[in-house]
Parts: sequence; C-alpha cells; structure tokens
Amino acid sequence: MQRIIKKFLIFFIYFILALPLLAREEPISLARADSLFEKGAYTEALDIYEQSWEQRGEASPQMLKKMAMIREGLGDFTQALFYLNLYQVREPSFSVMQHMRDLAHDHELRGYEPHDGDYFWILYQQNYQSVLVSFLLLSGIATVWVLYFQYKQFYLPVRFISLLIMLNLLFFIGLTQIREEPQGIINLDNTHLMQAPSSGSGLVEVVNKGHRVKVVGENDIWYKIRWKGQDAFIRRDNLWYWDTSDS
Repeated sequence: MQRIIKKFLIFFIYFILALPLLAREEPISLARADSLFEKGAYTEALDIYEQSWEQRGEASPQMLKKMAMIREGLGDFTQALFYLNLYQVREPSFSVMQHMRDLAHDHELRGYEPHDGDYFWILYQQNYQSVLVSFLLLSGIATVWVLYFQYKQFYLPVRFISLLIMLNLLFFIGLTQIREEPQGIINLDNTHLMQAPSSGSGLVEVVNKGHRVKVVGENDIWYKIRWKGQDAFIRRDNLWYWDTSDS
C-alpha cells in the first residue's frame, strides 16, 4: 500500500512540474509557412506568418513582402500597403516604392505622391555604408594635408579649411543617419480627423482607410498628423503606425 501511495505521489509531482510544458504554446514554424507559400497555399502560409508576427513582434523583410503579396491577392490593399511600408523601412527599394504608388493610384489614396527627394533618400539608404566610408576617407586625407601644411608652416587657403569643415560635417550627418518622419496608414473607413485631440472638437474631414500620413506628435489616445497641409488629430486605434527606428 505504501508503495502505491509513493508511486502516486511521484506521478503527481511529475505531473505538476510538467504542466507548464504541456501548456506551452507550440512554436510557430516559419519554414513550414515558406513551404506552404512555395506550394501556392497562400492563405495557410499567411496564417502562420501573421501568428509569428503577433507573437514575436518582428518579421524579416522577405516575410513582410510575402505577407503583402498575399494580402494584396486577397483584396486587402490597406494591410498590403502597411507591410510594404515596413519592408521599405528595412530594405529600401525603387520597385516597392513604385508598386505602393500604383496601389495608391488605383484606390485614390493620399500620402504616396512622388517627390524628387524620395529617389535620393533610397539611394542614400542603399549605399549608406559606402557613403560614410567615402566621407571618412576624404576627411582623413584632408586632415593629414592640413597637419602637413601646418608642420611645414605653409600658407593654407581658407577655402581648403572650409572644405575640411564641410567634409567633417557631412560625415557627422551621415554617421547620425538622418531619418524620415514617422508615418502611419489609416486602417478604418469613415475615420474622423479632428482639429484637436478630442472627440468634441471641430471636424477636419471624414476619410477612408489606406491613406498614408506623417505623424508629427502624440497626445494621449491621439496622434497628431499632417493632412492636406494642415495639422489634424486621429485616434491611435485608427492608425497603423511605424517609424524608421523599426529598421
């Protein structure tokens, strides 16, 4: 009898210790999702990708691109644009930028208008390390020349000193890596844009989902955004938000 009680107690203790392991959620297999994607089982792959996104709070650029493609195929252009924007933050691409503009044009969305600076910005991000190394080398060469001129007590032209200062300034700016303003996508139709962070303030406009806006501030449950050249406020839960620190 004592042996039975002892075995029962041991079994009970092991069972209690194993409960956390039994309750633990099965890890999500991204390899399986990739396999499903390759086989054309897009919705099944999307379920796994988005579960992983929800649990881990992160996604690779290629995973974001696949999710965007599937969402676009399902007709969910707003979610597709959101994923494409996150992809663009991580891996700037001219083709992705153009695809977002095409989607925006097809659905008459604001915030995706072309700007000349966009192309320069993407080139800068794609060649960020090369640009920094180039500025550093030029600045180093110029500094050595200045020291040599001073050592030899030669006359040093003012324009040369100005060039050295400019190169060092450019290097500093590149080192800090200028970032774009935070942005977001309106995720709900019939969203109210208000004049102030209050539901009782004046109405700016009622807009549908998909528009991309710049986020210039926050106030409690509100984001302050730029809309058609003026400030407006939108509730946080009506905007999918990101900034360049996500990269």
